[in-house]
Amino acid sequence: MDTKDKGSLGERLAIKFLLSKGFEIIDQNVRLGKLSELDIIASKDKVLHIIEVKTVYKCGKLVENLEFPIYNITPRKVQHLKKGALIYVQKQKLENMDITIDAIGCIVDNCHRKSYIRFYPNILEGLD
Repeated sequence: MDTKDKGSLGERLAIKFLLSKGFEIIDQNVRLGKLSELDIIASKDKVLHIIEVKTVYKCGKLVENLEFPIYNITPRKVQHLKKGALIYVQKQKLENMDITIDAIGCIVDNCHRKSYIRFYPNILEGLD
């Protein structure tokens, strides 16, 4: 399984998770130029959610800290997400909606055929 396939599986798991939590999926894998791709765009309770998905694969015993996929979101990636969100909102004429940039961390256990998902709302809070 190559990196693209691994990311795609993580995004499918994330979408399934979001739907189970009452989110409506609006768009996914939106390319906005060379530097920005938005993994999932969803809405819930009149809020637009721009969601970055990070997936890691492990086999066997998982580390106790299930937060580690989220650590793969670098400051540079955060800047690209902010720019991409702004472009998307302007293109779709959604300036009147509340917007948040969120993240989902997926851990896939290849050996036990399990996955673990954690949702991180508003990852920009406290960064400015």
